[in-house]
Amino acid sequence: MGKISKFCTCKDLSCPYHPTNHDKGCAPCVADNLKDREIPSCYFNLLDENYAGGSYKFEDFAGLVQERELVDLMAKRRSIRKYTEESIPEEKLKRILQAALLAPTSRGKRPWEFYVIQDREILEKLSKAKWHGANLLAGCNTAIAVFADSDLSDAWIEDSSIALAYMDLMAADQGVGSCWVQMRMRKDEAGADAEQNVRDILGVELPWRMVGIMALGMPAEEKEPYSLDELLWEKVHR
Repeated sequence: MGKISKFCTCKDLSCPYHPTNHDKGCAPCVADNLKDREIPSCYFNLLDENYAGGSYKFEDFAGLVQERELVDLMAKRRSIRKYTEESIPEEKLKRILQAALLAPTSRGKRPWEFYVIQDREILEKLSKAKWHGANLLAGCNTAIAVFADSDLSDAWIEDSSIALAYMDLMAADQGVGSCWVQMRMRKDEAGADAEQNVRDILGVELPWRMVGIMALGMPAEEKEPYSLDELLWEKVHR
């Protein structure tokens, strides 16, 4: 279970799990120490108001924490376009690539290939592959270009997009800034096809196609997580 920095929210100072009485009053600590006992409902207040006022066993608590951690990760994932000069630790980059390789594909064909680019000169060229929105590639530490064999799968666009989304989420989990740079159906300043520009720069030929490039770097900007209270539920039709 991953750690979360949250404490008991009840106002009863006599509660043994209140931060004033317990220097490790975080949710993981309670879960680790109460596996065979009931979890105080005050902990569920801070995770999900639907759990308030009840008694729950460790199994309920662990599942709820993991579910909330995933939602929190989705909420904090933001497009980061400014990066420091710091290199991405190799272990973090490996995790991001693992996420890409775990992405589901139509009929399990896995038509994609991932090109990891860290050469400054190539990144500079890629930043000019389209007329707008690719500048950040010149300043990122690493770019991952996602190509897919369009002869192997007619769902190459969907497969590539899912892999890009998985990398985006894993980057957020690893504290790495990321931004999806769209290339498919984009043009450069002269009106040339951006996707073809990238193929020319990287020496990739048809039938390999691409949706976009994931720009990565240690973040030099911070953005507030999305608020669950501001989700556009009017977009949901039931």
